[in-house]
Amino acid sequence: MTLPITSLSALAEHWKHNTTPYYFVSPTHFNLMGTENWVGGWTHINFLDVFDGSHPGIFVPLRTESPVFESMEALNAYLLGHRDVIQKMGEDRASLSIPSPNSRVIFLFFDDTIEALCAELHLDICLPSHAICREMDSKIVATQLGNSVGVLSVPNVLTEIRSYKDLVETAAAHQLGTEWVVQTPYGDSGKTTFFISNEADYNQVASEIESQPKVKVMKRIQCVGTASLGDRVNVYPVKGYSITVMLRDSASQAAAPWVSLLDEDSKIVTSRLGADRFRVAGTAEFNGENRDIRADRIAPLVDWVRQLFPGVSVGEVLP
Repeated sequence: MTLPITSLSALAEHWKHNTTPYYFVSPTHFNLMGTENWVGGWTHINFLDVFDGSHPGIFVPLRTESPVFESMEALNAYLLGHRDVIQKMGEDRASLSIPSPNSRVIFLFFDDTIEALCAELHLDICLPSHAICREMDSKIVATQLGNSVGVLSVPNVLTEIRSYKDLVETAAAHQLGTEWVVQTPYGDSGKTTFFISNEADYNQVASEIESQPKVKVMKRIQCVGTASLGDRVNVYPVKGYSITVMLRDSASQAAAPWVSLLDEDSKIVTSRLGADRFRVAGTAEFNGENRDIRADRIAPLVDWVRQLFPGVSVGEVLP
């Protein structure tokens, strides 16, 4: 008999004692790091081992080649098809004392090819079907759904655009001003969002816009901070602290990590900024518009680098 889960503690206990194998298949474990501490039977199936074999929750198949992938989906398909991964999944299922339903798998990106591979491997994908995900990924569909339930967004119209004249007339008809932001349905927003103020701007991206059956044309708005333009906005600033450690010598450059890190206990995150800079950030405070840099906030960040990366010189640190 399965008892209902009626509290957060019961939920945590349920997942702690889970025995069904769960897998996160991705280049690294970054997006779901730490899940293995909460969910029994959880394994990260990754292409890169950022812990160099020291993390028991990460499985990286042996590579005798250096494949090049054109997409995240292709990389994930490679992992699912690797004999080491297939063998591990089989061993995990065979080790269960009580027969379990299909193992479960999670991806950041997947497609119909991966869905077919999962069916062959007796893996249930813990996400809606690829067809539904693809449909929901459309900026047009997302806007339509928001409009249907009254979710406010930047003034816009969803329409076909076939020329700059067409854009100007459409914007005028819908009171979208004289400067616009145009988005195509699919793709990275950084590459499929176009800021247009005049015909020259439009001509640079006309082929991308006109090739779509429908695009999202938005009024361009001024997105400003809490102290801009003299307006009063009910938003309060949070001041965070970070340091940039300058890696001036080869020893420091070799000792500083290239992968981004999260220290959950210390609440510190890091990022490598090229060959000669190492960014370390942590702590924040509500302190109005005060821009003073407090030494007692910076010191723990410097000490953290000294402790965790003794080979990195902290002789030059920019707060």
